[in-house]
Amino acid sequence: MMAQPGLETIVANEVKQILSSCPKLIQQFPFLTSDANNNNNPHWIIIRPWNCIGYVGLCLEEIISSSPSHLSNTTATNYQIMLEDLLISLRSIIHVTSHHGMFKVQFPDKNNKNNDTTPSTTMTSVPIQVYEKLKEALEKKEIIIPTLLSHQHDDNDINDTTLKFRVCSQRLGTNQLHPSTSILSSTHIEREAGGAIQEVFAAPDKNGVGGGVTCDLKNPQVVIQCDIINDVITVGTRLLRNTTQDMSKRHKYAYVNRVTVKSNVAFALLQLANIQPTHSILDPFCGGGTILLEAADYFSTTVNNNTTTTTKGNNNIKYVGLDVQEKSIEGARANAKVC
Repeated sequence: MMAQPGLETIVANEVKQILSSCPKLIQQFPFLTSDANNNNNPHWIIIRPWNCIGYVGLCLEEIISSSPSHLSNTTATNYQIMLEDLLISLRSIIHVTSHHGMFKVQFPDKNNKNNDTTPSTTMTSVPIQVYEKLKEALEKKEIIIPTLLSHQHDDNDINDTTLKFRVCSQRLGTNQLHPSTSILSSTHIEREAGGAIQEVFAAPDKNGVGGGVTCDLKNPQVVIQCDIINDVITVGTRLLRNTTQDMSKRHKYAYVNRVTVKSNVAFALLQLANIQPTHSILDPFCGGGTILLEAADYFSTTVNNNTTTTTKGNNNIKYVGLDVQEKSIEGARANAKVC
């Protein structure tokens, strides 16, 4: 799960809260309740995995394997799907990814000021390494992307459709490895990783599995996250909510202020404020009203946790926004009507 640096604890607390509020999960995994009430994070939550700021890891297999009773493979899969569905409803994150695997790439020696290296270890070779190593890992099934692998395409069926994907990438921590990593952009990684995936999954393998997968940057059905963290490439599939790639972009605005807080950051501020049903919320610099709109949406949202339906908060909370710019006030009012 990815959020802004510094929000990792907010994300971890929301994960514990949302999992412990699902009766069906609590019935099967009673330890979730005690873990949620514990100030320390349980073993199945990892803050900053791979020393990567802004990331929180959640080991679903650890939760499922800790069940007091034995679960069949089918039942375990159903619980994993349930857990993933709950993670998609998180408000404190930008995106959540199902992790599939990782591999290392080699950077040039940062102490070599003359950059006197072999072609295999120059900065421009890093994206090529991503292409070669990812393609090899996919072909050998060392990294398995279930959504792409399970897609069955029939060229003889005119009603059969291709599966569209795109690759997104974040580059984190690479400046510590070499001062010239500024020339290495996320776009380079996305292009080479996308090329590897396209070549592997465009046609069925020797067993007739897969095929019919094509890259579509504008309207993907599947988003593959290929992040470069220090010298490690992580590969996963984003869990999407209504095909939205950035989960912090959940509101449609009639007016967008010049400087706007992301919705997941607004949610984090509300959590830090510890809003209670008897409180009023005042934003003295409201701009387009993002914080107030996030609060109104969150505290009036109806949540269905498979077995029960509850409403968070209290609709009696008062929301007040002020701003020195009349244009912002008018824009915030317009946003309140459409959100």
